[in-house]
Amino acid sequence: MKIMRWGVLVGLMLALGIVWAATEAPPQFYLGVTREVTLATLGKPDAKVPPDQDGKELWIYGKAMVTFIADKVVSWQGFNEVIPLRPPGLRPLQLGATREEVAYRLGFPPKARLYTALNIGAKPEGEEEWTYSVGTVVFQDSCVVGWRNVKTPAISLGEKAAEPKTAGLNASARDLIAALGSPPMLTCYVKSGNQYWVYAKDSFLLRGGRVIWQGSAQQQAPVEQPVIAENPAAAGPDGGQDTTQNQDNQGFTNEQEFATFRLAYQPVLDRMLQTNTQLANTPGFKAMQDCLNQRPWWAISAQADNDSEYAAGVDAIENAYHQYLDQRR
Repeated sequence: MKIMRWGVLVGLMLALGIVWAATEAPPQFYLGVTREVTLATLGKPDAKVPPDQDGKELWIYGKAMVTFIADKVVSWQGFNEVIPLRPPGLRPLQLGATREEVAYRLGFPPKARLYTALNIGAKPEGEEEWTYSVGTVVFQDSCVVGWRNVKTPAISLGEKAAEPKTAGLNASARDLIAALGSPPMLTCYVKSGNQYWVYAKDSFLLRGGRVIWQGSAQQQAPVEQPVIAENPAAAGPDGGQDTTQNQDNQGFTNEQEFATFRLAYQPVLDRMLQTNTQLANTPGFKAMQDCLNQRPWWAISAQADNDSEYAAGVDAIENAYHQYLDQRR
């Protein structure tokens, strides 16, 4: 069984070199852990408040409070915030970043919560959120699916160009970043892959890395707006395409044959690292490993839309996968 020569891909990856910081060991205390894990990581609480009529139980640590429902942590607040000092040159956190990467860059969140049935109002996109003084990060499948009120270069899709041009309908994500910088509010709709970017004065809905709707920041979100597109597809629940009619949203990494390919190809990446350990610090190599790990496709495609070097790594794996399929036929 032959696959693409790994030496060729080593040469390709050497051309993709922007540093990606390695993460430290992640903290063991996350939303969803049990009382037992909480006790082992945070220690004995100063006080406990027994469950109320909704089943919420509180553990008090000084000024901080941890909330449990059915033996699972669903929120906490009041912890001291300590954003760690990191060496310069680290890549910003982007869509699809893992919880471990966020914890490494921003530290333990002083406030966090799971979205449960007890939350008042419409359920936001995502599963949980971490709130810092520099903004709130939203997660789905343990990956960053968006953020709100972000005011830090540690969370960014890119910088505004020195001589920015205007960007509107049909502009690419990179054109939008060059014109306005990274959006302080962003939502990625996991089912369709559409993204909603909100700036101080304008908001944009992106599909496939291009703007398909534009409005003011005060207008209703595109989930409640008609989608304006050259060839609009059937509307889904987030204002995007109906995912039952859009199989491209599944990605090649979810094809049945990819499961066999990833097992055969993982040794290729391992040999690449043995030859050049610096490859682990490039977005292109990270993209390749993300594909083999079958990271959620929405996270892979969202980051590829905004990061050309990450996209090159995805393309490298897709090309190798198609060669693998051709050689099996």
